[in-house]
Amino acid sequence: MRQAQEIINIYANAGRDQRIYLILDHYSIFDVVLNGFKHHIILEISEILHAESEDNLNTGIRVQTSKFSDPTASTAIRNIEIEHFFESGRNLSSIVHDQKNKEAISRKMEAYKRMKEEFEIVCAHLKTARGKKIQVFIDYIEQNKTVRELADENHVEIRNFRNQMKTRKKEIAAIVRPYFREETIAKWN
Repeated sequence: MRQAQEIINIYANAGRDQRIYLILDHYSIFDVVLNGFKHHIILEISEILHAESEDNLNTGIRVQTSKFSDPTASTAIRNIEIEHFFESGRNLSSIVHDQKNKEAISRKMEAYKRMKEEFEIVCAHLKTARGKKIQVFIDYIEQNKTVRELADENHVEIRNFRNQMKTRKKEIAAIVRPYFREETIAKWN
C-alpha cells in the first residue's frame, strides 16, 4: 500500500509528461492503485458519515426506534450505497456536511477521476494499436515476462531491448500527450 500511496502523491503533483510516464512505468499495477484509492475514499466518506451521524445522536437521550439494530449491517449497507453513488459519477462531497471534509473529499474525488480518465486514455491507445512492436511493449509494461525473456524472444541484447522500450514509451507518450491536462491534480478544484 505504501507504494500505491507514493504513486498517488507523485501523480497529484506531477505535470502532464510525468503523469504519462508514471502510468507507463507502473502500468502493471496502476489499476490496483486506482481501486485502492477508490476504496480509501469510500472508507473515508463512510467514517465521516458515521461520525456526523454520531454527532447528531449525541443529545444525551437514548431513544430506541426499532426492535432490531445491526450496526455491522448498517455500515455495510452505507458502504454499498456510497460505492454505488461513487460509481454513478456523482460528487460524493454533496452527502458530507462538514465543509472541511467536503473540500478534502471533493479534491480526492477529482484526483481519482482524473487518474482513472488518464489511465483509460493510455489503455485505449494500447488496445487499439497494432503490430508486433506494440505487443512486445505491452508485454514489457505489463511485466508478463522478464526483460531477458523478451529480449531473447526478439533476438536482441538486453541493453538494445531496453533502448527499444524507451523509444516505444516516448512514442506512446507523444501520442497520448494531447489528451492529458497540463495542470497538476494539486491545482485542480
